[in-house]
Order: sequence, then C-alpha cells, then structure tokens
Amino acid sequence: LTYDVAWEYYSQMHINSKINWEEILLCSPDHIVLSDMSDDKAKKRLQYTRINAGPFLDLSKSNNRVTAVGVIHGRTNQERIEQYEMLKELGYQYVALGGMVPYSNNQGKALNIVAGIQDTSDPLISPDSILGRSRKDGIKLHIFGLNSPEWCGWWHRLKIDSFDGSKLSTEG
Repeated sequence: LTYDVAWEYYSQMHINSKINWEEILLCSPDHIVLSDMSDDKAKKRLQYTRINAGPFLDLSKSNNRVTAVGVIHGRTNQERIEQYEMLKELGYQYVALGGMVPYSNNQGKALNIVAGIQDTSDPLISPDSILGRSRKDGIKLHIFGLNSPEWCGWWHRLKIDSFDGSKLSTEG
C-alpha cells in the first residue's frame, strides 16, 4: 500500500461516498514499529512512513474536507519525537500516536509515551513529549487504540483532541 493506492481507496470509500461528510480525517500510510524490532526492520518501516507522508499530504490538499493525519510510530520516545518532527516539517496539522495497544495495561508507559508523565499521581506534561510539542505547535493529537473508560478519563484530563479503540464497544 502506497500513498496513491491509499488515496484512491479513501476517495472511493469516503470522499466520493453518498454521505457528504463535513470533515474527513484520513491517515497517511504507515507501518507499525514494535518495541522488540531489529534496528534494520524498524528503520525500513519508519522510512516507509516518511516516503508516503509528503505525497499523501499533498494529495489531501485537493479536497478541502480532508484533513491528513500523519501516524507516529517508534520503539523509543526519541524515535517517536523524530517522526513527530518530520511530520510537522512536512506541514501536518494532525498527528496520531500508533502502536499504543500493547501499552493498554501499562498506564505509566503509555502516559510517558504520550505526555512524558513520570508520576501518575502528579501528572505533569513534559514540553518535550509528543503532547507537549503538539500543544506548543498547534498540532492536533489522536491516540489510536486506547478508549477504555479509564483511558477516556485520562484523555479528557489531558485534553487529547481525539482517540479511538474497540474497548467500549466490546465491553458494552
């Protein structure tokens, strides 16, 4: 799947659908990067995301209802920050943290990835975190895969722009 194949699919399924959506958020093609991946495999996957991000953003500008969302992955916070900075430099105004589901039961790790929070009893947002940077830069942030009632509370508290997941529907 490349940016042009994704754009064609999104056009058929969403942009040109019978529903006249006011706003359509569409993710640039990305590859998940797992914490235990080799350097070589992670580098190739992060490069895939980079290669597709710019052209996808350009295509998204052809329709004023579309907001392109750049997806951030990484094995470390530093890799995630590098992805964030790359997407910001390209001009993305909406980014998403992907690969978060494995941390759904590790609140400390997930909050550290999102906001640089070190202590959940005193949750200070680090200005160097993805959330801190996105707030400073005026870029919206989406969290993929974490939407249990507990996570909804955290996202509301941290004023996360959007999030999704299947937990509420599977527990409901």
